[in-house]
Amino acid sequence: DASNQRVVSSSRSWFAARLERGLDWAAYGDLATEDFGAGLQLGRYRRALTAAGAHVTTGPVTWKGFGSSTTQSLVQRQIRGAGISGPYELGSEIRAGTEKIDVETRARENPERVLARQTLVRFADYQIDYQRGILLLNRPVAATDGFGNPIFLLATFEAESGGDRSWVWGVRALTDVRRMVGSRALDRLDIGATWVHDGAAGIERDLLGADLALQSGPLTVGGEVSMSENPDSSGVATMLHGGLSLLKGDVTLAASWLKIGSEFSNPGEIALRPGSEEVRLGGTGRLGSGELRLSYDWQSFENGAFRRTHTAGAYKQRVGRTLSFEAGLTADRFESSTGTDESDAGEFRAEWNPLSPLTLWGESRLQFASSG
Repeated sequence: DASNQRVVSSSRSWFAARLERGLDWAAYGDLATEDFGAGLQLGRYRRALTAAGAHVTTGPVTWKGFGSSTTQSLVQRQIRGAGISGPYELGSEIRAGTEKIDVETRARENPERVLARQTLVRFADYQIDYQRGILLLNRPVAATDGFGNPIFLLATFEAESGGDRSWVWGVRALTDVRRMVGSRALDRLDIGATWVHDGAAGIERDLLGADLALQSGPLTVGGEVSMSENPDSSGVATMLHGGLSLLKGDVTLAASWLKIGSEFSNPGEIALRPGSEEVRLGGTGRLGSGELRLSYDWQSFENGAFRRTHTAGAYKQRVGRTLSFEAGLTADRFESSTGTDESDAGEFRAEWNPLSPLTLWGESRLQFASSG
C-alpha cells in the first residue's frame, strides 16, 4: 500500500537472539561487522547482514566472527564533493538501513591517504530515498578543503543481487603477547590474524591478513600484511609505520611505508590503489615558543610508471599571545615516461587572533623555479 515499513526488532527475519556473559557475546539477527576489523586499513571489511556473530575470549586470545547465507553483495560508491548538498545518486538497489555514509578528505598528492573522515548520521546529517537511490545532505560538501585536498562522499551499502545464496563469513583472532609470555618490558604487543570469505557467484574472494602493534615507552611500531584471492587473480599489500618521541615530547619522528600489489583488491576499501607504493618520513621539534616541521613523501603509481616526491620544511613562531608567523620551503617533483615536472617555492603565513572567536590570516607563495 506504499506506506513506510518499520522494523522495531533487531532482525528482519522472524527470529533474533543475543546471549551475553561479561564482555563475551553470541548473537543472531541483523549484524554490522563495524568492529570486526577496527583499526585495520588493508583488511577492513564492513558488512551489514542477517547473520550469526560472536565475540569470545579464551585466555589471552580474543576471537571475533560472523557468518551468513545471503543474496546480498557489498557495494561502494565514491562521489567527489560538488559544493552542494545534493541530490547525489547512489543507485536504486540499496537495502534499507545498511548504508554507511562517510565524508573523507584525501591527500592532494595521493588520494589513497585519508586525512580526515567523518561518519554521517541519518536524519541528523542526511536523508535518503531508498526507492530512487537518492542521497540528500543537510549541508553542502565542498570539492576541496582550504589546502586544495579533495573531499569525497563514500557510500558503503548492501545491495540485493537477486542471485543464488552464498556464504559470507569472517573470523579474526587478536592476542596480547605480553599476557602469553608474562612480560612487562613492553607497554603493548598485539598480534592479529584475519580471514574473510565472500562466496558470491562469479566474484568469490578470500581476504587474509595479519597485523602487529607494538609500543615500548616512546616507541610505537605497527604493521599489516593482507592477501586477496579471487578466481582470476591474487595480490598482496603491505603497510609498516612507526613513531618515536624524544626529549619529553619536544621531538617526534614518524615513518611509514605502503605497497599495494597490482592484483590486490579489497571491495570494502576502494581507495586502495593497486600497483602503488608510498614512503613517508616526517619530524617535528619544539624550539622554545617555535616549532620546526620537516617532511618527505614519495609515491609511485601504476607499478612505477608515475612517481611523485614532495619535500617540505617550515618553521612556526608565536609572537605574544595573538600573533604567529610561519615560513617554509617546498620542492615537488613529478616523473613519468614523458618527462619530469619540477617546482620549488617559498611560503609564508601570518595569523592574528585578536579575539577568541576571530582569526585573521594572510598567506603568500613565491615560485623560485618551475618546469613542466
